Amino acid sequence: MTGEKTLSIDYPQLENPKISDLRRRMREDRNWGAGIMSIYLVFENVLESAFTLIISIIVVFPLLSAFAGKAEAIYAVLFFVFMFALIVVYMLISRSATKKEHRIMDNTTISGRLFNFYISDGIDYKAGKDIRMYKAQKLITNKGQKIADLFAKNFFAKVSHSSGFALGIGSAISTLIQGGSYLFIALGAAAGSISIGATVRYAGSIFRFSSALSELCTSISYLSISAVRTKSAIVYFAIPDVLYHGSLTTEKRADNDYAIEFHNVSFKYPGSSIYALKNLSLNLNVGERIAVVGMNGSGKTTMIKLLYRLYDPTEGQITLNGIDIRKYNYDEYIGIFSVVFQDFRLFSFPLGQNVAASMDVNQIRARECLLKAGFGKRLDDMQKGLDTCLYREFEDDGIEISGGEAQKIALARALYKNAPFVILDEPTAALDPIAEYEIYTKINDIVGEKPLYTFLTACLPAGFVMISPFFTKAS
Repeated sequence: MTGEKTLSIDYPQLENPKISDLRRRMREDRNWGAGIMSIYLVFENVLESAFTLIISIIVVFPLLSAFAGKAEAIYAVLFFVFMFALIVVYMLISRSATKKEHRIMDNTTISGRLFNFYISDGIDYKAGKDIRMYKAQKLITNKGQKIADLFAKNFFAKVSHSSGFALGIGSAISTLIQGGSYLFIALGAAAGSISIGATVRYAGSIFRFSSALSELCTSISYLSISAVRTKSAIVYFAIPDVLYHGSLTTEKRADNDYAIEFHNVSFKYPGSSIYALKNLSLNLNVGERIAVVGMNGSGKTTMIKLLYRLYDPTEGQITLNGIDIRKYNYDEYIGIFSVVFQDFRLFSFPLGQNVAASMDVNQIRARECLLKAGFGKRLDDMQKGLDTCLYREFEDDGIEISGGEAQKIALARALYKNAPFVILDEPTAALDPIAEYEIYTKINDIVGEKPLYTFLTACLPAGFVMISPFFTKAS
């Protein structure tokens, strides 16, 4: 359920650090036994304890009757009141300790994020080459140790102190209840109020009664705390869409006659006061091959994010065939684009599923796209072909691929989608010069008759002439 929300949430929210902290807190709640799932489990304990408590009362009730009319009855009632008071005290202490633990968890968000990085991402096997090449083990170890010490000081030490105190009190109370139960039964038997045969039965029943009552009180306390901890999940699932989702249908044109225009578009990333793009106006006409050339950080990728509606412009608007793109149905609108982002990702799934981005793979089409993207030779060397798993997260016989090979697979994925617009963000950044030359010289064959092909690159590719400092067209 959490994964489905993460996959459907608007992209600006996904990059929001506050939302990231919210997801991390949900994971911590789950790891520490709190949150939505724990409510179900604890509620099950509540029902079980309540049932045991009722049965124990039924069994113990005759014990109270045995004292009826005698002075010992007062002591019996006082004993049960005292036992109940001890359990209530333990419940209050446990509840206070649990609340304190959750406050500590809330106050360790940043150090927890860093700690998780150094025990997972920081030592990811893909970083192993760089770590060994530059002998960065000491750097990572020192930083990781500092973060671990900080996290231990701010979290583990405080939680251990709080929970240790509660456990100590609970253990002492449990010992008092158990010892008191046996003493009470023994005194009753010595006074002749309880028969020798009933002594063992009553002793076990009273102990089960006290244990069930203690478990019930603790479970109710923990249930209330868990309900509070579900706040993170409730807030996360209630995160609203920040992008407007229109309802207009994207016209499916047989002639692919689509026209896109940027109308004086400016954009600032959320939380930033600096414009990533300022007053951009641009017409993308049918049949053009366009290269966007600029320095790093000049806004090339940002322009594509706006075009693809990962973000909406801060100022100005973008239109498709004269209509603001925000008025179109989002899923239909993005369906007309095939995009390979500069920071694309492949999954540890079979090669064919990576190309098709689906469980259902058209084998012939996937192979053709890989051949066009220049991945044919490597594909022929794979014994399982399109069923070969990439990477080794899930399959022991998965293969590792180079950055250039990954880029070719990403290009094949864009071609497989067969959308009217093909947009590539620095498509040859990880390719060797020969492969880069082949991509540039065979670009028309690779892309086919798509109406628009957008290059995003930091250098001027072959076959293009400069017509402005930022945009070029094919000569």
